[in-house]
Amino acid sequence: MTHPKEGQIIAGKYRLDRPLSKGGMGAVWSATHTDLGMKVAVKLMEPHMAAHPEWRQRFAREAKAAGAIQSPHVVKVHDYGVDGDTPYLVMELLQGEDLGVRLRREHRLSLESTARIVLAIAKGLKRAHEAGVIHRDLKPANIFLTRADDDEIVQILDFGIARLTHGDPAEDRTETGVVLGSIRYMSPEQARGFKTADHRSDLWSLAVIAYRSLTGELPYDGVEAGDILVKLCTDPLPSAAEKLPTLAPALRRSLDQFFARALSRSPEERFQTARELADALCVLAGLEVEAPTTTSTPMASLPVGNNLVTNADTPIQDPTTTGTMPVPPRPPRLRVRQLPTSPSPRPPTSPPPSTAPLKDDSPAPATSQAHPQARRRRRRGHSRRRCAGSRLVRDEAADPPLPGSNVSAAETQ
Repeated sequence: MTHPKEGQIIAGKYRLDRPLSKGGMGAVWSATHTDLGMKVAVKLMEPHMAAHPEWRQRFAREAKAAGAIQSPHVVKVHDYGVDGDTPYLVMELLQGEDLGVRLRREHRLSLESTARIVLAIAKGLKRAHEAGVIHRDLKPANIFLTRADDDEIVQILDFGIARLTHGDPAEDRTETGVVLGSIRYMSPEQARGFKTADHRSDLWSLAVIAYRSLTGELPYDGVEAGDILVKLCTDPLPSAAEKLPTLAPALRRSLDQFFARALSRSPEERFQTARELADALCVLAGLEVEAPTTTSTPMASLPVGNNLVTNADTPIQDPTTTGTMPVPPRPPRLRVRQLPTSPSPRPPTSPPPSTAPLKDDSPAPATSQAHPQARRRRRRGHSRRRCAGSRLVRDEAADPPLPGSNVSAAETQ
């Protein structure tokens, strides 16, 4: 088995153009599909690693793990095989830079930029964990930043030491006490070689990437791996807010609380999913958090209860009498049906004012032989009192002045 060279043809169809990078397990080359003219990335296993069946199996597991994940935030695998004695893996060719290169150039990123990158990584991790894949080697060098039009796309690379939880347990030959990964980004349980490390170990690594991106420093660092391991398992978490003097005072405590949970040494006390972690950081950055996808129940399929509200004359269950009704996230416009009600009694109306003549409370004349003019005056006063009480107009024509009276025509009108 020889080392690859420029112009070499792999599997009869991939021509190696130039080397791109080199890792512990193999080298990545820019290549061209000779039949399609398509640019691809070809990862070739190092000869001394390919000589060991266990590492060949790990290389094959990387191809299987990456191929099982369908996400725009995970590098796409096009092909896998063995050319002679050299296993190879064909992936999409990305143009851009990895997060490690950017951090070395810019030292640290803003809270908003960090939250956007963490959110994209979390979306890829969510798909990976759903497919039963634990990456186990998340670090800035394995996060690639590329551009599509005006958008920046974040993708996860290198599933070389990934663990498949949905496959045959015998395929995972990692023994307890064997440490795989980058010590500065691995969780305490992974650093101790615990085989029980699960997907929450990836969440620890994602939190360390966020810490490094924001502060420009690692939470636990050292010269020797042993020193880092001791700090990782015993030292208190350094405050991220203290490393950011320009951070708004209202965010300082919240940011430290976020990292205290994300980098808890107990997996049970951490965020339990990648999206939960990313959403919490997005809230701190003031970014809009996407609502989780829910499956709404069709309105017509809901059980019939009391007819409170209808859509196209389809009754909807009344949750107050028949249980909890699933509520669609975006219900259509509904129209309200008026419930039949008993007619309300009319308020009592006051009886019409009486038109009967009011009782005359004036004192009776001393004698029955009262002067006619006095009787006329009493009659006029009685009529005025009746008008005031009944609000009726008195017809003076029906009661003309008596002969000999001194009442003028103007007074009678």
